[in-house]
Amino acid sequence: MKDNNPDRYIPIGSVEFVSEYLNKFYPSSSKALLPINVPTSLFKFCKRKISNSPDIEGIVFRKSNLKIKHPDNGIGPALPGFQISELVRIESEWRVFIFHKEILYIANYSGDPLLFPDSLEIKKMVQEYNDSPVAYTLDVGVSQERGTFVIECHRFFSCGLYGFSDHAKIPKMFSQCWYEMKNIK
Repeated sequence: MKDNNPDRYIPIGSVEFVSEYLNKFYPSSSKALLPINVPTSLFKFCKRKISNSPDIEGIVFRKSNLKIKHPDNGIGPALPGFQISELVRIESEWRVFIFHKEILYIANYSGDPLLFPDSLEIKKMVQEYNDSPVAYTLDVGVSQERGTFVIECHRFFSCGLYGFSDHAKIPKMFSQCWYEMKNIK
C-alpha cells in the first residue's frame, strides 16, 4: 500500500487474505468474518433437522459459527459453537448469486447438472432472507427425495464464481460487500 489509506482499496482474494486485511485495518468489524451458514430465517427451507446448538444426536454435518474455515467443519459428532445439520443426500448442488435481493445467476457446481432446482423455491428463499447481506451467495441442494433445499449462505467475498461473469456487476458486488463488511460493528 503506497499511501497507507486502507479505504482506497478493496481486498479480493482468499478468505485468509481478506480476513487478515479486515483484522489489520478494521479490527472493530471482525464480526463480518463470522460465517453465515444457514440463517435461522431460512431454516424452514432446509428440509432437514438443523440447529445452532448441539441438540441433534448421532453423526451430523457441522459448520463453525465462529470461523469460516474451522478444522472441525464436516462430518462428526455435534459440538457446541457449531451449526449442526442432519446428514442428507445431495444429488445436485447449485450456487445462486444475489445482489440487492436480485438473483443474477445460478450455476451447478457439483453433482448431476441435469437435476435442476425449483426456481420458485429459490425466489422464496431470497425474499424471506430479510437481513441478508447486500451481496451474497446461496448454495442450494437438490435431491429426488427432498426437492430443493438450502445448504448454506456466504458473503460475496472469496467465493467460487462457477461461470458467473457479469463484468458490470461483479466489481459492484465486491465493492458493496466490502463497504458493508468494514462497517459491521
